[in-house]
Amino acid sequence: MRWAETIRAYREKRLSEREYLNSVVDLASKVARKDRGRDVPENIRGDEDAQAFFGILDGQLKTEGDELVAGDDAAAIAQQIIDIIKSHLIVDIWSNEVAQNNLRNAIDDYFFDVLRDEKGIDLPVKVLDDLELKIMDIARARFAA
Repeated sequence: MRWAETIRAYREKRLSEREYLNSVVDLASKVARKDRGRDVPENIRGDEDAQAFFGILDGQLKTEGDELVAGDDAAAIAQQIIDIIKSHLIVDIWSNEVAQNNLRNAIDDYFFDVLRDEKGIDLPVKVLDDLELKIMDIARARFAA
């Protein structure tokens, strides 16, 4: 149960005071442990950056056979994207349009050359554009340079 749901249930008398307290304590401990309530693959459990990128990739990538890319594979893709970002980070990248374009091009190359051509992942332009915007937003937030 999430915060809002817990409070609503208590106010509607669906939870006793004891249940409410237990729920709030449980939610608070999850926040303290940075448990987002979702299962992430083992290979990125301790990596908050990879989990952030995984969060936008998971469930968005499909093979040409219309099957979702497995969680472990999406986690590996997230890690690859982080490697690409880190290899393009320079001082003041977020105020340098040329450097940002170079980063976008490297991400595009990875999506097309590796994911589409080598791994057979279907990448409709609309999905790719949306993912790229989110990737750049997360990169800007997580990798200040």
